[in-house]
Amino acid sequence: MKTILTLKYGHKYDAGDVNSIYEHTEGKYNYVCVTDDPKGLDCDTREIPNIEPLHPKFWFGKENYCWDRSK
Repeated sequence: MKTILTLKYGHKYDAGDVNSIYEHTEGKYNYVCVTDDPKGLDCDTREIPNIEPLHPKFWFGKENYCWDRSK
C-alpha cells in the first residue's frame, strides 16, 4: 500500500485541514503526518526531528539552504 506523507507545522493549517485529507484517503493509503503539534490529528503522526536541517526552526536565514527565501 502506498503512503501519503504530509508536513504540518506552524499555524497556517490546523488539525481539521489535515483530518480532511486523511478522511478522503482513509483505507486507500497509509497516511502519516509529520508535525510539531499532533493535537487534534486523527491520523498516524510523527514528531519533526529536532535536528538540522529537518526542523523548521533551522529553515530560514540559512544561505546554504534552498528554502531560505519566502515562498
